[in-house]
Amino acid sequence: MVSLPGNLVSIDARLPKRLVEEAVIGGRLEGFEGYTKVEREVRYGRSRLNLLLEGEGRRC
Repeated sequence: MVSLPGNLVSIDARLPKRLVEEAVIGGRLEGFEGYTKVEREVRYGRSRLNLLLEGEGRRC
């Protein structure tokens, strides 16, 4: 992380996914409560999703 005036900026492209995953699993990300499983780099057709969230019969 690099500190800029008033912000922290990630210089490691892997870090944001890891932080979001931890926040989702820990229930600390508003609007994403109830998701209990996070998969990274999931194939979706001919594309790839950064994160696939699953929980309580929902997928996001």
